[in-house]
Amino acid sequence: MTWDNSGVCRGSLISERDYNKLSDSEKEKIHVFSYDGQTLYCQEKDTARGIVCRHLGRQVNFIEFFSDTVFTPEFLKELDENVIKPAFQLPDQNSFDDIKDIENSLGTTNDENDENDPIADATIK
Repeated sequence: MTWDNSGVCRGSLISERDYNKLSDSEKEKIHVFSYDGQTLYCQEKDTARGIVCRHLGRQVNFIEFFSDTVFTPEFLKELDENVIKPAFQLPDQNSFDDIKDIENSLGTTNDENDENDPIADATIK
């Protein structure tokens, strides 16, 4: 899970005042988002003591993170669409372009009537 695919990261919320004090290069690393009509600023940090959750509009501690407070049905659905399905989706069975590319690069064909193909000519006894 990353900020881009789930809106969750290890870090802390900073105030607009602190955000405005940052240099332009530091501001580029801040995740700016809206929650309940309010603009919030998330500073991602590996040493932070909490996890910022965009869908909650707040920072939670590690113990609270693994609870139904964070993993709401809506958030689980978002995770399923943005994280789980893309990671475990099988390729489309109707599209074998990658196999055709491999066959072309190896100089082989997938012609079942090829007389030189021992597999196509093999019969089960």
